[in-house]
Amino acid sequence: MSTLILRKTSGFTLLEVVFAVAILAFAMLAYTTLKSSSRYSRIYSSELSQSIMLSNGELERFWLEGYNSPLMALGSHVSGDTFTLGKFQLDDVRWTVRDACPSPLTKMIEFTSTWNAVAIKPKTLTIKKVMVRP
Repeated sequence: MSTLILRKTSGFTLLEVVFAVAILAFAMLAYTTLKSSSRYSRIYSSELSQSIMLSNGELERFWLEGYNSPLMALGSHVSGDTFTLGKFQLDDVRWTVRDACPSPLTKMIEFTSTWNAVAIKPKTLTIKKVMVRP
């Protein structure tokens, strides 16, 4: 007569535990990467919006001073002024004025601002605006 031996199976094998730990580690790594990436994106978007506000304010000042103001002299210029908004500060502000660009009755202002100049890769924003001769 044959005897049937039944084994009681309860618990997990070592292989199942290793796979479960690997899946958990992968999920935790993905979560922390996503969290740090979203933090960087939030900080960058905040700095970018502040830079856009300050740069647009300067461009409006150029616009209000008129086509023949000293700020509209042709060539590249570096500002000695400090531009701040709260704790945010633009480190380097430059503008370039080109005459007859894109047509003979216009000037184009290219306004470039830089922040985080001490970082390995500073952030830069360039805005272009065309003024039409009155």
